[in-house]
Amino acid sequence: MTYDRFIRLINPQTMMVLLVSMGSCYAAVLFEIDYNYDLLLLNLAITFPLSFSIQAAFRRRERALEFLSLFKSSLVTVHQSFQHEKKLGSKQKEQSRKMLQKIADRMLGWLTHPDVSPHEIHAEMDRVFYFIAENKDSISEGVTQKIIRYMKDAYRGAEYLIAMSRHKTVQGLRMYCIIFIYLYSLVNAPVLLHHIGFEASWLVYIICFVSSFLLVTLYNIQEQMENPFDNTGLDDIQLNDFRLNG
Repeated sequence: MTYDRFIRLINPQTMMVLLVSMGSCYAAVLFEIDYNYDLLLLNLAITFPLSFSIQAAFRRRERALEFLSLFKSSLVTVHQSFQHEKKLGSKQKEQSRKMLQKIADRMLGWLTHPDVSPHEIHAEMDRVFYFIAENKDSISEGVTQKIIRYMKDAYRGAEYLIAMSRHKTVQGLRMYCIIFIYLYSLVNAPVLLHHIGFEASWLVYIICFVSSFLLVTLYNIQEQMENPFDNTGLDDIQLNDFRLNG
């Protein structure tokens, strides 16, 4: 965890929520506004979708790690299968190594910048089968079947990662959540003033600031976990660990 990544949790949305919260406190104290209202329903309206969204984003991250590991391990097995094929020459083995490295680089590069078509990834993976066809006399039937089986796992991992990157968690719940965070920041101060009193208005400012900051920060954490590949969040996946080296 770096200081720079922690600072990224504080964004314009954080400032807007805190501005609403502090503005509400100032207006409530200035005009002596207070009312008795149970915030339980409002708290539930925030905590339920926020908790659900964070859990969903965390599960997506764990599944992404699972399929990244499957993708890399499959390519590593294919690489070793080519390297241990005695009939393949050193030139062909080097060609296969670079081909598999390029597949991994394409996949990881696309996850970082998913604004282009993933067809290039499929095209690079298809080259493995073209390579086998071109060198069928040098690759035994058993090794060919093994490579096909592990390339199937690599395709499975790649397709899941592509689908996960394109399809996020439920956007309606996240929109619903941020709306109620703003509403909570707006109505919290008069309720606190009713219970604490205007003599301790300084305490109301502190409570409103901390509670609003906590809620919007949790929302920002969830939002950053939506894309665990862009290397901007506190818990983003270190994609360089899944490259094929050597």
